[in-house]
Amino acid sequence: MIAFSKIETLIEGFLSGTSLFLVELQVKGSIIVVRIDGDNGVGIDDCVRISKQLESNLDRDETDFKLDVTSSGIGKPFKLQRQYLNHKGKLIEVTTANGLKSTGILMEVNDSRICIKENHKKGDKSKQKGDTQMGLKEFSLDEIIETKATIQFN
Repeated sequence: MIAFSKIETLIEGFLSGTSLFLVELQVKGSIIVVRIDGDNGVGIDDCVRISKQLESNLDRDETDFKLDVTSSGIGKPFKLQRQYLNHKGKLIEVTTANGLKSTGILMEVNDSRICIKENHKKGDKSKQKGDTQMGLKEFSLDEIIETKATIQFN
């Protein structure tokens, strides 16, 4: 079995000095799953490069393994505060501990809170179809169970 700490050290070394960062590393027996993100996004070439670097630094003759290197894309929950910072000005979906979901543009991020500009449909049926009302909503990071980047189709 390949040591988690060895893989983590290798990845951190590869990512040092780049805009990429490690979001999640799982080592379960012979299966290694690496999820990365970047301040300027992550391309397939980034995933391939990291995969090749790991492959060349691990000995398959010693321990055979399956390696999966992916980006932290749409629909994947945020794991780090840095991901919130990367999504400022973008659409996110927040789920709180009480089960409420809110979708909106991420406006502000600090060490303990985020603020989104939420898009509400007006309940008054006399209004024009599609008429919306924008409102700011704050969340403590402690009350958030899950946050995901999302897309909206008009």
